[in-house]
Amino acid sequence: LSKLSEYLLDLMDFVHDNYSLATSPTSTYRQYSGLLMRDYIEGTDNFNTIYANFIQMMKNRWGQNYAVNYGNSYLTQQSTGNYFMMQFESRVTLPHVQWLYLHALKIGDTAKVSELKTLMSYIAPVLAERAIALGGIALSPVTQGNTDVGNSNGTASGMRYLALAIHMGLDSDGRMLEAFNLCEEHLHSKAWWMPV
Repeated sequence: LSKLSEYLLDLMDFVHDNYSLATSPTSTYRQYSGLLMRDYIEGTDNFNTIYANFIQMMKNRWGQNYAVNYGNSYLTQQSTGNYFMMQFESRVTLPHVQWLYLHALKIGDTAKVSELKTLMSYIAPVLAERAIALGGIALSPVTQGNTDVGNSNGTASGMRYLALAIHMGLDSDGRMLEAFNLCEEHLHSKAWWMPV
């Protein structure tokens, strides 16, 4: 396990040092959850700095009102020109939200827990309503249209957002769990994405 962690951290360093889009501490392509893992293993990074850089990256991409804009960006292109693409966001945003949230929860940092829950409270309901209305979660309604039911990849990635929001206690009316269960049912259905 220690060899694996060494390999992964070295790989992250290589990407951060050699990929121009990842060199900035507030880059979209920065591995914030990887930096957090280094903090666990080596004690070399600071959680507050990692967290602040992640939030700054979100503000750089989505504006000062990033939580609201991030939620709105799934259905409409934002004034910054950005819009939510599931295949991208499920890799460059969601893993970091998850691990930063879990660490903030672990250390009792209620301000960071609240901020990350606020972020998820804007995007998760949009994805839930989309799934309930259409049966799936599209990769990007902005580019694929508002009636696209999505594919298995987009739906499975959307389910990760729903699962984290449910874990955070944001599913007050049960709609997220309803959407999650519907998506799971469709992922296993021959009539949807798994024809045999």
